[in-house]
Amino acid sequence: MKRLLCEEKVEIPEGCSVEILERVMTVRGKRATAVRDLSHFVLTMDVHEGHVRLRYGMAQQGAQQADYVCICDQNCIVGCMSGYEYTLRLCTSTFNERSDRDDGKTVVVKNFLDRSMLGDTKCAETLLRGSAPRKTRLLWRAPRWRMCLSLRERFRKTVR
Repeated sequence: MKRLLCEEKVEIPEGCSVEILERVMTVRGKRATAVRDLSHFVLTMDVHEGHVRLRYGMAQQGAQQADYVCICDQNCIVGCMSGYEYTLRLCTSTFNERSDRDDGKTVVVKNFLDRSMLGDTKCAETLLRGSAPRKTRLLWRAPRWRMCLSLRERFRKTVR
């Protein structure tokens, strides 16, 4: 019986180190260290010649898993090397006199309805003015992309 193996590669840039032990991937970069447990995927992973190499069977499920793991690896590498930015648009008609900015680094949203998040959130130094005078964009920087996505989803719930 023949078994076909396919292979995917993700490049590791200079200044970034990737270690894989028993399908637990550790990425170290300038800004952060990320640890991902990928043991539930049916893949073979190793570091080979400056690349993360993924090997899988020829099934469609293996190809989908390899694509997902490649995207996760790329996101971890980018997040650990340069960080992520998310621009949130605060509309003063939605947050009418209920959001304050303290110290230039913290935004306190007083009418926040989600109980799983604290009322103050660290953000970048500057608030970017939008084209309309009533809209302001808020720039978030975080070493992990999930932090930016969770902040975005929590604010979406309150706006809707």
